Amino acid sequence: MTELNEFTIIKGTSKRIVDYWKWAYSNINMNSERGVFAEFLIGSALDSLGTGRVEWDVADIKYRGNLIEVKSSAFLQEWEQKKPSIPIFDIAKKYEFGEYTSSRVRHAHIYIFALLYEEDRNFMDPLDMEQWEFYILSTRRINEFFGDQKSVSLNPLKKVCNPVRYKDINSVVDEIIDIQNKSD
Repeated sequence: MTELNEFTIIKGTSKRIVDYWKWAYSNINMNSERGVFAEFLIGSALDSLGTGRVEWDVADIKYRGNLIEVKSSAFLQEWEQKKPSIPIFDIAKKYEFGEYTSSRVRHAHIYIFALLYEEDRNFMDPLDMEQWEFYILSTRRINEFFGDQKSVSLNPLKKVCNPVRYKDINSVVDEIIDIQNKSD
């Protein structure tokens, strides 16, 4: 496979791969791209970007031997809205990937819920880390507080954990891992 960088020419054209990336992925306000961007932010904060993103992997980030699932939401969407959305995060248990089983589990050890919370479209900037809040919970706590729920909205999440700034993600995740290691 060709190693890609921003200067890679798409064979048979005058276009570079960066032209494709700009065309396909430049709007990180779209739900699907905001989610991938949130994964990138968490991987960056934990210095755990690894060799790249694997679509449909069992978790989004691997850090200190732990699997981390990243979920994102926002008040504002790319489509026209009469009022801001209610942020909702997927916490559904999943089947074992590639396995035939009737049981579902939450595979990650830690969930990080990334909220782009700016509610004024004129000021919303997903590249501004001051416009993000991160809610970090161990899967044990998610199971304890939310059981078999498939999703959780912002207000119930706020009742079980406090928002974290981008610069504090690493220390909060480390603290959760240390607590889990002591209790194992």
